[in-house]
Amino acid sequence: MAQNPITPATKNITARPQPGSLPTTLVRSFLIDNVHTDLLLQLFSDQILIIVTQLSGRPGTILRCTVEDSPMDEKKMFHVDALLGKRDDSLLEVYVRRITERIVQLSEDRVCPPIVLGMALKGDSGKEPASFTKIVDTVLNIYGEGIGVASSL
Repeated sequence: MAQNPITPATKNITARPQPGSLPTTLVRSFLIDNVHTDLLLQLFSDQILIIVTQLSGRPGTILRCTVEDSPMDEKKMFHVDALLGKRDDSLLEVYVRRITERIVQLSEDRVCPPIVLGMALKGDSGKEPASFTKIVDTVLNIYGEGIGVASSL
């Protein structure tokens, strides 16, 4: 008897771990500019993992953005490293930096753990300014929801 292939769930799933355990995990699906987009958020104690994919769950290029205070003034310095995948895609670097900047802005103490972002965009999706803004805003909305879930545990 042939087995049915596993298909990704299209409904919203919220995993709520026990209070003493991490990570807090949220998985959501959206239509962004008529392109099916899956988003995974995991809040660990020492970093945040975000996967944005339009390619059937594949994580795409994995980048890491860290933030530190500038020794010269009160500004923040952002460091972006490509961990896996395309190392020459500046658009993905802009995505991870912008998401990190926005998370720092939301933080009361203006600090942020390292952000690990996996991003796989379909074709030219996400390259237009309006699409860029929609994707970043969607990530930040899910981040806010994740913080709410984590703080309620």
